[in-house]
Order: sequence, then structure tokens, then C-alpha cells
Amino acid sequence: MKLRYQEEGISLGFYSGDAAIAAVHQYGLYSKPSEYKNFKVKYAQRELLGFTEEDIEMIERFVLKAIADGDL
Repeated sequence: MKLRYQEEGISLGFYSGDAAIAAVHQYGLYSKPSEYKNFKVKYAQRELLGFTEEDIEMIERFVLKAIADGDL
């Protein structure tokens, strides 16, 4: 994961080639094991990021409060 600073704010995430690899593992997709191989393999789904129900509720409360307070 990388932290990016931009004029609009900051973001944390996977970018470019890292994002493609992360998606393959997050969702258990097919991908070439190497750019030099002429076949694809199915990778096991290994969730890199996820939210529990409690996490989602906390985020929803935070966003609603920020909207109500005029912070967004």
C-alpha cells in the first residue's frame, strides 16, 4: 500500500501493477504467474482488505456525522 498526497487530499491504496496483483489475490482471479509464461493459473482468494459489520457501522456513523456537521 502506498500513501499519495494530492491537491484534493490524500489517498491510501494499491496503484498500477501493485493494484493488479492485489486484485488477483483479493478476488481469487486468474493471472499469468510471469509475463514470460503463456498460461494463467487461478489464485486462491486471500482477502487483503475487508470490513466487519462493526467497521461498516462505524464508517457510516462517521460519514453521517461529518455531513451533519458540515465537514464534507
